[in-house]
Amino acid sequence: MNSHLGALREGNANYEIAAKPFLQNDRDHEEAIKLAIGLQSILEEKQIQIDLNEVPQEPNYIDPTSKSHLYRLTESLPEVYLVKVHNQWIYSEATVAYIKNFYEKNSFLKGKSPLQGILKYVYRKGLFEIHGWQLMMLVCSLLLGIALYKLLHFILHRYCQFLAKSEGYKEITNLIRPINLFIISFLVRFLITFLKLPKLVEEGLLIYWRGFLFFIGMLLSYHLVDLFTFYIRKQTLENKLNFNLVLLPMLKVSLRVIVVIVGVIVTLQSFGFDVKGLLAGVGIGGLGFALASQDTIKNFFGSLVILTDKPFNIGDYINSENVDGKVEEIGFRSTRIRTNQGSSIYVPNGKLADSYIDNYGLKQYKQFKTHIPIACTTPIPLIEIFIEGLRKISERCPASREGKYYIYLYDLKKAIFYIRFELNFDVTDYNSELANRHDILMKIIKLAKALDIEFAFPTHTLHVENFDKKKTHLVDSDTELTDLKERLQAFLNENSSIINT
Repeated sequence: MNSHLGALREGNANYEIAAKPFLQNDRDHEEAIKLAIGLQSILEEKQIQIDLNEVPQEPNYIDPTSKSHLYRLTESLPEVYLVKVHNQWIYSEATVAYIKNFYEKNSFLKGKSPLQGILKYVYRKGLFEIHGWQLMMLVCSLLLGIALYKLLHFILHRYCQFLAKSEGYKEITNLIRPINLFIISFLVRFLITFLKLPKLVEEGLLIYWRGFLFFIGMLLSYHLVDLFTFYIRKQTLENKLNFNLVLLPMLKVSLRVIVVIVGVIVTLQSFGFDVKGLLAGVGIGGLGFALASQDTIKNFFGSLVILTDKPFNIGDYINSENVDGKVEEIGFRSTRIRTNQGSSIYVPNGKLADSYIDNYGLKQYKQFKTHIPIACTTPIPLIEIFIEGLRKISERCPASREGKYYIYLYDLKKAIFYIRFELNFDVTDYNSELANRHDILMKIIKLAKALDIEFAFPTHTLHVENFDKKKTHLVDSDTELTDLKERLQAFLNENSSIINT
């Protein structure tokens, strides 16, 4: 007993001495070593502790039951016993048969195999109570794990690429790494059990394994939030789900924060940290943090005001304190606005909540207002004809609201007549508004050219009119007035296709 179990103590193994109780019936030395290691592994597997101090030291010990030179290691393994042959205590042939039969039935289930016995024999030296064969298995498993990780990454990437197609590709591919690590972690767990490491080493590795597993779970949940919010957005845009998209960025951030907080707490708990004390410390420090981040809190409540009052929504074109652009995202701290120049402006929500907001997206119509300056020398009949033409242009504009135009002679300043031109466009977006303004202005210029009306511009330069070279517009007869009306009608006929578009 002492030569076998005593010689196989962790950190001080002597396989030659441990094999002596098995050297009988012409059994070679290597087979005896494998049997010695195999029996020790069975005892470890069944968690049977043999106290060598309780083993009888009498060389002629007689078993009280069988009345023969026989000693059983434990009552739980009656098949394993020693017999005295030629004044030497050796293991019986029944013990050898039990060891071989055990490995034939349980070599894969129990985590021990004859290969492990050979490796223990070859690698006898230990490091921190870890045998050489165990170190070699760790290195081989590490290399195998790296190769398996690459293979799983390739397979999952191809599958996700097929699954996502064009939509949600980024959200789904972000799940590949945590899923891959999640699978590898269970293989690591099996390896820790398979190697039968010393108890303290195994317990330490299991602690780190659990912490690593919780961290992977947090990482996986973090990316699942992105996939979840992408699905909600897609279903809402397809009118399959009734959800306010303004709340989606806040929902995404909130879920991420919850996942990270819970993941950190659970991970720290798995490492044995006192989470209650940590939470108490965070609560005390939270007050000081809140005092130091008043602007952040103000912006947070500003976002709540924006969501409650709804002065604008995502996609609206707004103006606020010289900031013009389209609202792209409403977050916890700020609102992202895309300007006409293509740049992004992040405006704090607290500032938006306290300032005026001109929401072009809520307009029922788009207003176009301008003043047309003409020379004061323009005859009154010509002015009336010009105003009549402007009204015709407004009536024939397809985007103008019916009857909602105001065109009158409005003011006289510095020898200039001003015609007020005000029109309402029944359009919803800014591009349509600009396109209709362009068309109206082009038609006004063409009408003025057709009627020989000159636009006047205020100036401080003294200008002397040359009456010999330039003809002054004077309408003194009905014939000339009739001619002007005919010219107006000719303009309308020539530009009917443009005006009616």
